[in-house]
Amino acid sequence: MEKTAFDARYQEYLAAIEDYLNSLFAEKPHWADLYEAMRYSVLSGGKRLRPVMTLEFARLCGLDWHNAVPVGCALELVHTYSLIHDDLPCMDNDDLRRGKPTNHKVYGETLAVLAGDALQPEAYRLILTAPGLDESHRAACGRILAEVSGADGMVAGQVLDTLHAPKTEAEVTEVHRLKTGAMIAGACRLGVAAAGGSGGLMAAAETYAQELGLA
Repeated sequence: MEKTAFDARYQEYLAAIEDYLNSLFAEKPHWADLYEAMRYSVLSGGKRLRPVMTLEFARLCGLDWHNAVPVGCALELVHTYSLIHDDLPCMDNDDLRRGKPTNHKVYGETLAVLAGDALQPEAYRLILTAPGLDESHRAACGRILAEVSGADGMVAGQVLDTLHAPKTEAEVTEVHRLKTGAMIAGACRLGVAAAGGSGGLMAAAETYAQELGLA
């Protein structure tokens, strides 16, 4: 694909993703401080690489990519929760994220933890209510997101990175495969699953994304 075409498609995806994310948690209940903390991190910028990959793989597998926007944004919510928790004093103790104060620096540790906690189930709500997908495709997407973000995926990578002091090439590679590669692979697999793609397409997406995540 020529760079001009690539850039145009990326920007089209990015605009749809940003519009969708901006529509979330905009209500004003009396726990609006939670919504505000969630939106602060969700809308803090970033390349949106993962949801863009979801949309592109859905398109490649024959789905109108607009129908995959809730699925791609669901993964972005989980990614955002992981960043909020990763920045906490009990982990990396970071003051800045993407050039802005981290969530716990703005809202305090308690609300930052709860904002991250809330983003996780909300991600599955987006998938389970995605209007353009049938029930079997929604279920497949939910399972993939659970696999790549849970105890055998991203969280496992974080445990190895923070508590197991990886030193060898094999150990560091495993951390990258789980902490970064799993969620990138998940983004691509979600696009295939949303479109009902074949097992061969799913395997190809997994291979591509794991190599990209390692890189």
